[in-house]
Amino acid sequence: MVKCNSTTLAAVTISVALIIGLTFSYTFFFPKEDDTFFIKPAKSEPQAPQLYSVHIVSWNVAGKKPTQKLLPLLGINDTFKPDFVVVGIQETVVAKFSLKYLMHTSKWPDTIELELEPYGYQRVDAVQNKAMDLMVYVKSEHAKKLEQFESVSKSNYLQIKGGLSIRFDLNWKKIAFTNSHLPAGETENSEREKQYNEIKDKPFTHSGYLSNHDYHFWFGDLNFRLKHESPEYALKVINSIKESTDPELRKKDLEILLHKDQLKISQKNGRAFSDYEEPEINFIPTYKFFENTFSDYDLSRMPSYCDRILTKKLEQPNNNLEITNVYYEPKFQFTMSDHRPVTALFYIKA
Repeated sequence: MVKCNSTTLAAVTISVALIIGLTFSYTFFFPKEDDTFFIKPAKSEPQAPQLYSVHIVSWNVAGKKPTQKLLPLLGINDTFKPDFVVVGIQETVVAKFSLKYLMHTSKWPDTIELELEPYGYQRVDAVQNKAMDLMVYVKSEHAKKLEQFESVSKSNYLQIKGGLSIRFDLNWKKIAFTNSHLPAGETENSEREKQYNEIKDKPFTHSGYLSNHDYHFWFGDLNFRLKHESPEYALKVINSIKESTDPELRKKDLEILLHKDQLKISQKNGRAFSDYEEPEINFIPTYKFFENTFSDYDLSRMPSYCDRILTKKLEQPNNNLEITNVYYEPKFQFTMSDHRPVTALFYIKA
């Protein structure tokens, strides 16, 4: 007979509890890929189209919790409030398979909602995996115009990377937003292209594919890199851009940087995002910075435009769609991550 003292019994009890806890955590906190949320109210009658403003934010926060006031990031000021505020957050927790990781719950949705509530916004929908958040907010005056809400997730096995999508109808126009975090690394471009296609081909349960939507906004840490000969060379061009007072010289330097941009190359070759448009890039790369510095690049990685915002409208005869970009810019004052957030404002006709 095996004798167990109280210490041994306690250790066995703790081990069993930990195993049960980890199993529960994995089951509860890792939803199935096809989990969706859907509301199907009666369709309203179509109304005369109007213009709506859509402000989009994308930020890889490198596992950090919100510490700064976020209002400057959300497109709201004393004279303007966009009709929609859409926020995509990546890497809310670092990719470490631990109990802390399994129990992680992002603080970003609650923080952003608290910032927006005083300005008359309501949440349309929010979806997350272990390390990503996608949130869509609308001015309260427009809330009743939205119908057919649905969300879908396509994530890797640790729920770290992948894509989250939210869609709804606005005056019979189908609108979708996708926040994604694609595979990292200069040599992983084919994996990024592969995951792009996997996310694109993941249908909503009731609303078809992303490609069927009248307007689709795709953003996130897409992780496409610049393929210059060295980080030091890229930094030399970046410094020339920062110091230049000649718009034409600045434009030429930006063209030098973007000539080796993997996303632009993948678009041109038809391997990823070939039917999406990106506003003109007039800013320096948003990755990789030393944290808590305004503009100091960490040259252990190639400076790159990892953080992007792209759009697509459905090209069909007489669909009367319009999408106009107002600005596309990073917010360099948000320094807690090695990425800088990017923002864009669009007007759409719906």
